[in-house]
Amino acid sequence: MLSLLSDFAIPMRTLLKVVVLAVLMSWFAANAQDKSDDKNPELSFSCAWFDFIQHRNEAFGLTVEYRSSEYIWNFRPFIGMMTTEKGTAASFAGLLMDIVLFSNLYLTPSFAPGMYYSGRGKEMYYGLEFRSQIELTYNLTFIRLGINFNHISNGHLYKINPGVESLSFNLILPLN
Repeated sequence: MLSLLSDFAIPMRTLLKVVVLAVLMSWFAANAQDKSDDKNPELSFSCAWFDFIQHRNEAFGLTVEYRSSEYIWNFRPFIGMMTTEKGTAASFAGLLMDIVLFSNLYLTPSFAPGMYYSGRGKEMYYGLEFRSQIELTYNLTFIRLGINFNHISNGHLYKINPGVESLSFNLILPLN
């Protein structure tokens, strides 16, 4: 029984990452965009260089997200789908936070659990994956343009956890 429980034990460095992320997100929440601006829902489109760090299974990828105008505390829910030219696909749902750095410059961290299918692309060995993303965009009044970096992994829920990173250029359109 003890060995069965040890398979599900959270490694100390993972626990530390979660605590640091919680502290940072709390700090960001204090500096988040004012909810009173009646933010519209948004559609985000991204073109990605998938697996650009490890270079083991690089691919071109596309992502589309729907970003709600509703708030849960200072976080906005979103849902999305990602695919690559090698048949890799993922669907996810999570929370994001728009932080205004300057009048038109936004920093948007997000986190989303989701389902992952490798196709002929990067094998992740577990269907449940987690996407952590940081995005930097510039607001041009009618659209936001920017870049984002994300990491997808199973968070050590499975003994093999290769992880994958993507670098993307994105376009965010408000829905009126």
